[in-house]
Amino acid sequence: MFVVKEPERSDGNQTIGSAHPPKVGIAMATFNPGLAYFLGQIHSLKNQTYTNWKCVVVDDCSSDKNFQVILDVIDSDPRVEVHQKQTNQGSFRVFERALTLLTPDTTLICYCDQDYV
Repeated sequence: MFVVKEPERSDGNQTIGSAHPPKVGIAMATFNPGLAYFLGQIHSLKNQTYTNWKCVVVDDCSSDKNFQVILDVIDSDPRVEVHQKQTNQGSFRVFERALTLLTPDTTLICYCDQDYV
């Protein structure tokens, strides 16, 4: 394993070869998520000390009730963008769609399932 320690900025963000912290794009797929795990996952993301990130959630046609839970948990956080598929397409296609929705300034990409806590 090769590890490079980057200098820490005064705001706690790490830099990688530039004066600005890299943009982290998080691609998340959901489908009728279990509330406890999904709450834990979103809570974990929102409470990161690293602040230059955006999460794109693509839902794979969850029930209306479960999709509303997703929206309620995210609670209008501007760092999280939510999309819903109209037909179930499976996790591969949903992650693929999330990747296409990340912004061009994304430097690092993380895949994130609905229940990674």
